[in-house]
Amino acid sequence: MSKGSGDGGVVFHAGFPNAAEDEKFGSLSLDSLVVQRRASTFFWHLENEVPELLWPSGSILVVDRSLQLAEGSVVVAVYADEFVLTRFHNKKPYRLNGSLVDGEITIWGVVTYCLQKVS
Repeated sequence: MSKGSGDGGVVFHAGFPNAAEDEKFGSLSLDSLVVQRRASTFFWHLENEVPELLWPSGSILVVDRSLQLAEGSVVVAVYADEFVLTRFHNKKPYRLNGSLVDGEITIWGVVTYCLQKVS
């Protein structure tokens, strides 16, 4: 792959692939890209879309239970005996529509990636 000629585009060379090229860069592993701590990482399948985050139904969330909350973190939480997605702002949980969560929640894990089907 090489840069295009000044237009910011990327040129992909399509020709007969060299079998040795695969070994040159090593293999690509989705686990190595999105899983930092195997024992505390879980994959969640979204049954419904999350329009506030533009996440379609069927997306896969990568959730790490060992991470600490940070400003703006999207988390899986337990609220009223259901799993919900919330966002933390000023150390307070907010629904994705922006309203403050009233009542007690328990943080289950921090969302680190959302994997989506493109077509």
